[in-house]
Amino acid sequence: MKITKKSIDLHWCQEGDFKLGANGDIQKATADGGRVAKQTIIKRLQSSRGDWVMSPEFGASLDSFAGLPNTRETGERIKSVVKSVLMAEGVISPESLVVEVVPSALTRVTVLIYGKIIASNVPLYVQIEYDLRENRLIPRLV
Repeated sequence: MKITKKSIDLHWCQEGDFKLGANGDIQKATADGGRVAKQTIIKRLQSSRGDWVMSPEFGASLDSFAGLPNTRETGERIKSVVKSVLMAEGVISPESLVVEVVPSALTRVTVLIYGKIIASNVPLYVQIEYDLRENRLIPRLV
C-alpha cells in the first residue's frame, strides 16, 4: 500500500477494534503523525503471506517461528524477515530503517522498529512483542 500525505484508513485501537470518535462514528486515521504508516506496518507483521488476496506477497509469516527456541539465531532470523517485509512495503525510508530484536522473556522477543516515513519524512517508532510459544503478536504503537 503506497502511503501518501493524503492517505486515510480506519483508526484501529491496539486491541484491534475500531476507535470511535466523540460522535460515535468510526474515527479515521490519517497520514498526519504517522498513524496510517504504523497501522500498515502492524497489519503486515500480524499477517502471513497469502492472507491478502490482492497482495499475496505481503505478510511477515511470523507464525513460522512458533515453537522455536528464543536464541540469538532465532532473533536474527526474525529481524531479517521484519526488515525484508518493511523494505518491500515501501513505507519506511530504507536508509533510515533500524530493526532490533531482543529477548524480553523466556519465550518472548521485543521487536523495535525505527525509521522515517517516505511520504513525509516523519520519524516512526513501532514496538511489538512476539511470543514464540503462543504464536502471539502484541503491538505497541509509540
